[in-house]
Amino acid sequence: MNKLSILSVLTAVAALGLTGCKDDTQPRLQDPTPGTFKVFEPALNNYTYYLAPDATIELVTSQPDYGLGTVTQYELQACLSEDFKEATVDPATGEVANEANYQILTTVNTQARIQMSCQELAVAMCALYGITTDEDVDKWDVTAANGLKPSDVQPVYIRVAAYVADPKTPTGYATGSYITSNVVKLNSVKPFFAVRVPAEIYLIGKPQGWNIESGEMALTEAENGIGSDIYTGVFEFDSEILASGGGGFRFYKELDNWGDNGAYPSIGANANDGDNTKVTLDEESLSADVDVVAGKGNFQIENWPGGWMKMTVNLVDMNANFKPGDAPTE
Repeated sequence: MNKLSILSVLTAVAALGLTGCKDDTQPRLQDPTPGTFKVFEPALNNYTYYLAPDATIELVTSQPDYGLGTVTQYELQACLSEDFKEATVDPATGEVANEANYQILTTVNTQARIQMSCQELAVAMCALYGITTDEDVDKWDVTAANGLKPSDVQPVYIRVAAYVADPKTPTGYATGSYITSNVVKLNSVKPFFAVRVPAEIYLIGKPQGWNIESGEMALTEAENGIGSDIYTGVFEFDSEILASGGGGFRFYKELDNWGDNGAYPSIGANANDGDNTKVTLDEESLSADVDVVAGKGNFQIENWPGGWMKMTVNLVDMNANFKPGDAPTE
């Protein structure tokens, strides 16, 4: 082999070696080892936890070893027994044959020192007894299959699921990242009657007199969409009250607080007060899709002919839809 050929071969080998080294040094998410993710017994576990809507219980966990620095999501799960059972699906029909015997709390944490909401824990405990609406109040003091009443002081079992979020996957977490902790028993917990109800936001503006104290024009989550952060309301407007000549409106996550530019509780067309957006509805459908932001810029709809309008505000995708709606029925 001549000298030129030898140099060519050595160059190719070196290039392959460099490529291999480069690939090997790319950061990769490491699957955490089962059994290594721990939640520790709370320091006050020898006392009774009297749940209250604004209170929290601190839980401390170890951190899953993903092999690189990443933001870990911590999901709290509550059960009335130590054996957390997953839902099962009938392979023939594809439908759920048995529901999971635990409840997932709403708030997802990003710190290993977790402040567990007592409100959410009470809601979860009630749901585990089949109490999910105000109409289930008759179950509150009735002995259940486990020999306890939902209102009794009782033990509750908690575990934490950790994962790395990935919205591109069907599960919402990165493949292999999901891991559950050991189970911790809260020895004595006194719950209160608590059910999840649809959340609301409020239209504030010219149609209701710019009254920040009034929730008369509320947009509400659907009964089957509690926690979705998608709100709908149907309101009657005349042809002028939404337009730019003294009209306009925005939405609020809470009342009695005008808020600051670019921040909740106000939800508007733009961040700053006075930076308004004129919306022109489609001539045929009389509808429009718009973006929303945390802020105080108003919407002003220029060509509404009058009548009932359905408004949907999606605070997940941060958009809204305005279109004709049907008058509410009593």
